[in-house]
Amino acid sequence: MQAFDLSNHVHPTDAVRLINRLRKYYEPQYVESVAPISDVKGMAEARTKLDLPVSEHVGNARHALALWEARAVDIINIANSAHGGMRESLKVVALARISQCAVKRRWSTVGESPARELVRSTR
Repeated sequence: MQAFDLSNHVHPTDAVRLINRLRKYYEPQYVESVAPISDVKGMAEARTKLDLPVSEHVGNARHALALWEARAVDIINIANSAHGGMRESLKVVALARISQCAVKRRWSTVGESPARELVRSTR
């Protein structure tokens, strides 16, 4: 199993509890969307209680910057076909480089649109 994706539908405290229960049966590489998308503080709190990398999709550079500043995520996912277009995606990549995050390319599972996965270099 690659990841537990909670789709931003769970309170951060419940997300941590659920993830810890599921880990008794599965071994995910990371967790995704562990709080409502606007709850950056809750996402950061959940991240401190988990020993797995936390991932989140971003729609624009402002959201990515808020997540990085709060140290709420380890991985930022950008799908330019779904979020803000190419211009916003390039802004997020520029922010990642300034923040000394590695930029790793991969292909999206939706059609053939390119996506980028940005990985924070330190936890």
